[in-house]
Amino acid sequence: MAFLCVALLLLPYFLALPLVGGSLNFDISEFTWALKNTLLQAFGSGILATFFGFLGAICLTSDGHLLRLLFLIPGILPTLFLIISFFSLTSHFPMGLPGIVIAHTFIFFGVIAVGLSEAMKERLGSYAEIGLILGIKKITFLSRIALPLLKKDLLHNFLFVFASSFSSFTIPLFFGGTTSSTLEILIYEKMRESSNWSYPLLLSLIQSFLLYFFLIWKKSSKQEEAQARKTHLPRLDLFRVPFLRFLFMTILGAFFFAYLRSIVLGFSDYSHFFSLLSELSSAIFSTLFIAIATGILCATFFLFLLYLLPHRRLENLLRGFIAPSSAVACFGFLIWGNNEGLALNLKIVTLLTLLFFPALYRMGFQSKFESLLRQTDVALILGASRPLIFRGVLLPQMASRIFLLSGIGATWAAGEFAITKVLAGNDFTLALQIRSLMTSYRIELAGALSFILILLCLFIFSIFYGASRVLYSKS
Repeated sequence: MAFLCVALLLLPYFLALPLVGGSLNFDISEFTWALKNTLLQAFGSGILATFFGFLGAICLTSDGHLLRLLFLIPGILPTLFLIISFFSLTSHFPMGLPGIVIAHTFIFFGVIAVGLSEAMKERLGSYAEIGLILGIKKITFLSRIALPLLKKDLLHNFLFVFASSFSSFTIPLFFGGTTSSTLEILIYEKMRESSNWSYPLLLSLIQSFLLYFFLIWKKSSKQEEAQARKTHLPRLDLFRVPFLRFLFMTILGAFFFAYLRSIVLGFSDYSHFFSLLSELSSAIFSTLFIAIATGILCATFFLFLLYLLPHRRLENLLRGFIAPSSAVACFGFLIWGNNEGLALNLKIVTLLTLLFFPALYRMGFQSKFESLLRQTDVALILGASRPLIFRGVLLPQMASRIFLLSGIGATWAAGEFAITKVLAGNDFTLALQIRSLMTSYRIELAGALSFILILLCLFIFSIFYGASRVLYSKS
């Protein structure tokens, strides 16, 4: 059963094998150039996202849920909305390496900030109260106490952003230009230009090996987390830095203002906007089908995985497996079967599930499951069978988390355009129509259509979130 799970994760590579053959034609200069660009943008994204995430965490330790939600929005929403906001904010947004780094930083820093703020509350609560009594300055407390105690968390967050940026496809494809080709874009270009995929598949294997090496470092420390909960105290006055709160509110405010501005300007252009409505109904239906089906398939995959766990080798693989190469996955699915109608939709749903699943696993499934390991160990010692552990221990406590993560995956699927475009010959989803408007520099109209997409995303997410709340109340 575990072998079947691994085979599903590696399915895109198996689909691409028929076009492997002939000479390898490995170009070392081209490879080193793409690898250098990939390492530079991934390292820059990791450093900046971790730095701003740490600063954001300082703000969030003393603020309510609203600011946390604002921090999370850029990382949860599809990248389509981020791109619209950037180009609505300025028509001279930097392309190439700087643009890729800025986009990745904006996507990840909020998620890091929320995670680090929880770690600060748990691990530094008692130290913050003692420091307040002793009159320690804020900068001294943060530099000499907070940073050393959080260095493992900072390293893990850096490695996560580094690995995610290293394998990123949509952002480099849109912002990379012609001078900042990454390994993923090089793989995409080689598979598109040639019918011999030996070289791009080798590049993909090298990329996957490097990613596994980086991510396998990220291991949980349950003893530290348990100790952190014991030392948690609510006095966090040393984390109150008004300037940082003002800085992040300004940055996030500019992001949301730029996006809302594009919506208003798009709707104000009545004639052009209503001309787009003729194909809107079919695009909305296709978007809903792909998104909801992706969410359901993600939930099914999670349930299948939950039945197999605990499984040490499978857990180690998932800890270091970021995702199949997006380019290899796209072209692997492209060459098999029909690429029209229902077959195309099912291909896209399967492909997006395989690409989103590893990120969703690390986003919330892994930590929740590891918190239940002691219960599963006790059940195994008492002689419980795997089906009984699944039904009686894991499923009641994990079902709500599974549907919540599947709802996020469904939301991502609704806004996906780069991967879908490789398989689709026409703009049959709402995200693809918005992409066409953006590439023709009609940002305001793209913003107006994206508002409809936001409503769809909220509707889709509410379905899965509602299911998660019902399951949580029954657990």
